[in-house]
Amino acid sequence: MIKNSQLRESLKSLTQIIYPYYENGLRLDDRFEDDKQYVAIMLTMLDKQIAKIPEFDLCCKIMAEDEKIQKQLGQLVGTRSHYSLVADEKTCILGFLKQIYLESNQYDQSVFDKKYLSFEDFFYSDHLVYKDSANLYNFSFADSELALGHGVTIRRPIARFLQQTDYEKYIERMYKPYTAFSNSMFVIERDYEAKKIIGDPGEIDQNVIFNEQHESPLLFDLVIDSLRILKPSAIYRDHRIKSKSITFQPHGGVTERSPFYENIAVGGKCNIEANEIATLRKVFNFLCREEDSRFLVAKRRLSSGIERRSPEDRLIDYMIGLEALYLPDGNAELSFRLSLRVAFLLSSGAMRKKTFEFLRKMYGMRSKIVHGSKYELSEEDVKKLEQLLRKSILLWIEDKSNFSVTQKTKSGRVKTKGKLDTIFFQD
Repeated sequence: MIKNSQLRESLKSLTQIIYPYYENGLRLDDRFEDDKQYVAIMLTMLDKQIAKIPEFDLCCKIMAEDEKIQKQLGQLVGTRSHYSLVADEKTCILGFLKQIYLESNQYDQSVFDKKYLSFEDFFYSDHLVYKDSANLYNFSFADSELALGHGVTIRRPIARFLQQTDYEKYIERMYKPYTAFSNSMFVIERDYEAKKIIGDPGEIDQNVIFNEQHESPLLFDLVIDSLRILKPSAIYRDHRIKSKSITFQPHGGVTERSPFYENIAVGGKCNIEANEIATLRKVFNFLCREEDSRFLVAKRRLSSGIERRSPEDRLIDYMIGLEALYLPDGNAELSFRLSLRVAFLLSSGAMRKKTFEFLRKMYGMRSKIVHGSKYELSEEDVKKLEQLLRKSILLWIEDKSNFSVTQKTKSGRVKTKGKLDTIFFQD
């Protein structure tokens, strides 16, 4: 619903007028037409000329008479982790005009309507809306969009958002050449709202700011974990996260957050079929709420193992993951109990003995690796171990009671018997 119809009509007239000014003033050659940053800088050089248009003064006057808008001018406006100075009416209008032009270099009513609603939301709403995104690599999906829940979506962006500037291409070739072999043209996106703060927010708990800034990275990591749990692949994401304000911001732009490290995976693509979507959503939503430390260790070790280059390191990660799920109740006879429990939970019939013997072999291999003894480790064995851990994690997601252990009182009496201790007597 429009809050200030007079301002809308005046901005509409001004927007229609400025297009010839921008077109005549820019005169870009072909090298810079698609470089949004360069175009934005050039548009700023035309600010004085745009400010002399009579309709510009009228828009400033209408904004000056709006009490809701006036309370925010000259103030810091934003959230606990994103905020900027809203200087005056002139700054807001110039920012609005440039953002519309960068969206479409010809007047488009639908673009104006969308941008104006965003403009009003900035001044009239109690919340600000943001979109965080990160490139997704080694991913394949037939459709253009896959919604997972919690505001998170895997999407194939429209073509113009996939275009890179010459500088971005140079940086990627120099520092991230591996992306050329794994680019999948998909991104992970998260849309979310944050409470708007006007003026000096005062002293804010740094933990609150940290949690707000890391909410998207954590959810994006859960997407990667979900895909890795669902099936074997070398799926990974760009650790740089771009944050764009969907609600109007006077200075516009996109911020980018990067960690000090980046983990990648090498291997085949993760191709999601239509019949796997429901399972993927189930896994992702389970990961978003599961807090059991045993499961979290197993999930983390599966993911870190996939990213490691050395088969020895991968084996150790996968064994730690299996131990977290199957051996929470003591330190005696680890190899025997781990092998027996995995064999009975994941296999049946003649395969139980083979699984048991394989786990005993892998446990012995792990001991040789960590103690520096001689060993012979095959890639096939490591992949088989990875699949056992993946299968175990999926079984936990299906019914975690399969991994329950016997509970005892302080005096040592058995309160409840766990599945891991009684499974041998079931068939």
